[in-house]
Amino acid sequence: ALPAERGGTRKANRAFRLASPAEREREAPPRSGDKALPPCATCAAEGRTLRSRNFGVQETRPSSVSHPHRRRRDYSIAGLGTKAGLDFSGRNHLPSSQGGERLDLAERVAAVRKALDAAAERAGRPAGSVRLMAAVKTRLPSEIEALASVGVLLIGENRVQEGVRHLEALPLEVRNKLEAHFIGRLQANKARKALLAFQAIDSLDSIPLAERLSRIAREEGLLRDVMIEVNLGEESQKGGVAAGDLLPLARAVQHLPGLKLTGLMGVPPYDENPEASRPYFRRLRELFGEVRRAIPEAGDFAQLSMGMSHDFVVAVEEGATVVRIGTALFGPRRAP
Repeated sequence: ALPAERGGTRKANRAFRLASPAEREREAPPRSGDKALPPCATCAAEGRTLRSRNFGVQETRPSSVSHPHRRRRDYSIAGLGTKAGLDFSGRNHLPSSQGGERLDLAERVAAVRKALDAAAERAGRPAGSVRLMAAVKTRLPSEIEALASVGVLLIGENRVQEGVRHLEALPLEVRNKLEAHFIGRLQANKARKALLAFQAIDSLDSIPLAERLSRIAREEGLLRDVMIEVNLGEESQKGGVAAGDLLPLARAVQHLPGLKLTGLMGVPPYDENPEASRPYFRRLRELFGEVRRAIPEAGDFAQLSMGMSHDFVVAVEEGATVVRIGTALFGPRRAP
């Protein structure tokens, strides 16, 4: 039961808080100083009168509690959690459906693309200029096939063995449509398998690995795109070349047969606040410019891969041409 008046017992107040907005509006009597506000058209049709809740000092804008027929805009994709970058304030929010229902895969893809286009336009670039890469670590082949059916054909794999299993399990017509990149830390003993399975290696981080990839590519008669991964936060647990060693590595790759240098990739230290990634993205963009100026003959060097589910909007604003999205498309990652 609802309390007969405000200021009752703790139990009664708790009952009032748990009541629905309609019950609160119907049952709660006015407080001292409350005054009637003009109802909106829907409220008028339902015979509902709104009251200000500040003792008549100043009229406040009616809220969704005062308007039970209205819903507050929900900027989260239901079920994805804070790591999807969807529970933060401002531009990183992606809308759910008007009723707050869980979006299906096609709707999630559309929401992410819409956010990408909006961020690109804010940065002075055309809509559609940023590529969406689906990070498919721990995902099922059926999920990758579903992605392909809604137009997401660029995928990123973190593990060589898992990526090979994914590709082998997919129908041939789906596999032939996909562009599969390797984005994880590549061990030298898996270099041949990675070159044969994936169209590009986005995580090159040393001259010895580059030389090994070049030798294998020549033996197999391949030409493979490669990106250099930069360890932006100098984190020992992550792969990537130190910023100071980037130019020597880029110059070496540029002259290795079988490899085509196409850009840089980076992963900043994780922080729940997307804005914390901005200085790292900005630094990677600066390094990208330094490489272009130092190696002007690298005509294919044009890609900047940075930004994931929680910070991709900031990454696009700072110049990303490719973002790697997992959770915002699939939901939380499964345990391996």
